[in-house]
Amino acid sequence: MHKYIKLGREEKLHYLEFGNGKPLVLVPSLWVTSKSYVTLGQELAKYYKVFIPDVFRGNSVFSKEARNIEDYVTKLVQFINSLNLKNYYLIGVSLSGIVVKKYILNYSHKPKRVFLVSTTVLPLNIERQKLTLFWGYLKLLYHNLFSMKGIAIDLMWIIDGLGSAKKHFRQAINEGSIAASLVIDNIKSLPVPTKLLFARYDEFIPLESVKRLLKIKNLEVEIVKEYHGWFFGREEELARRVIKFFK
Repeated sequence: MHKYIKLGREEKLHYLEFGNGKPLVLVPSLWVTSKSYVTLGQELAKYYKVFIPDVFRGNSVFSKEARNIEDYVTKLVQFINSLNLKNYYLIGVSLSGIVVKKYILNYSHKPKRVFLVSTTVLPLNIERQKLTLFWGYLKLLYHNLFSMKGIAIDLMWIIDGLGSAKKHFRQAINEGSIAASLVIDNIKSLPVPTKLLFARYDEFIPLESVKRLLKIKNLEVEIVKEYHGWFFGREEELARRVIKFFK
C-alpha cells in the first residue's frame, strides 16, 4: 500500500506498507526505490508489518538534496519517530546498510535486531572507489544477462532507477557521488544483534573484508556464494534467512 508521511512544510516521504505484526523497516539500496523491493516486502509481510521508505528518492518530496550519509540517517530517524515504531527490526542493503549502521550507532531509539545484505560496517580500503563503483555496476548488470529472469531484474533496476532520477536528477547524481566517496568509521562492536550476509563474489566489496568483519562484536557474518544483488528473484530465500534471525 502506498502511503506518505509529512516531515515538514514542504516535505513528504513516500513509503510502502505491507502486512501485520511487529514492525520491520527495509531501506532500499543505491538508486533504486521501494518499487524494486515489493516482492521482498510481501514475503516478509507474512510475518511482520513491513515499511519500505523512499528516503530521498522515488515519489518522496524533499526541499534539499542529501549531501552525505548523515542526511539519509536524519530522514530515517524522522520516519521511524513519526510512525512511533517500537520493538521494530531494521534491514539495510548495500549503501543503505551503511546508513543503517550509522543510525544504530548514533541514535538511542534502536531496533531489536538488524539484518544487513551485501554491505559492510567497516572501511572498504579501496584505492579507486569511483572506478570500483562504475565497474561493479557493469559487472552487476552483466551477471544477469544469461537468463530471462536475470534480464528482467536488470530491466526492473534500470526502469526504477531512471524513473527516480527523472524526478530527482540532482539527487541521483549526489547519491552516486556519496557512494563513490564513502568514508566509513572503524568500529569494534555494534549496539544491537546484527547479521550480515556477505556475497563471496561481491562486485563492490573485496572478500578480504570478511576477516576484519568477523572481529566485530555483536555481528554475525555469513558468507554466501553469490553476487552482490543475488537475492532479487530469490526474495523468498532471503526472507527465510531474515525471519530465522529475527525470531
